Amino acid sequence: MKNILKFLFKLFIIIIAIACSLLGIFFISGYSYYKRTISDNTIKEKFDKIQKSDTYVQLDDLPQDFLDAVISIEDNRFYNHPAIDITSIVRAVFVNIKDNNFTEGGSTITQQVAKNVFFTQEKKLTRKVAEMFTSFDIEEKYSKREILEIYVNINYYGSRILWNI
Repeated sequence: MKNILKFLFKLFIIIIAIACSLLGIFFISGYSYYKRTISDNTIKEKFDKIQKSDTYVQLDDLPQDFLDAVISIEDNRFYNHPAIDITSIVRAVFVNIKDNNFTEGGSTITQQVAKNVFFTQEKKLTRKVAEMFTSFDIEEKYSKREILEIYVNINYYGSRILWNI
């Protein structure tokens, strides 16, 4: 019995070491992806381009009920967390494991801005890590209000949405 416990303990340590190594590889790859992406176009350059669009709408020109609904649906803790929301990420991981599929997302509004402005929609861990680093940069340089304004201007709401302002 003692030998079996020793074996199981060693196996557990090996599994943990492999998992940590894989996470480290994804972390380094994601960080490299983030650095390459940001060096091509800075956040300021990308945001300036979006803000110069003829269809860009200032946050003050949008109905508060609409903004409240966006936050409620997309990221109800938007004003209470940094660039990422650990609670949402953990929830999404458990749901995705249970469903054996990528059915649940745990991205914050800031992460969605990072993804939609800088990255593709591919579901890869390296992209999620790069998106995380970009999100921290965005939140360092821009207020929550500015991030929300960019978000509502780049998000697709359907072909029939018209702002009658």
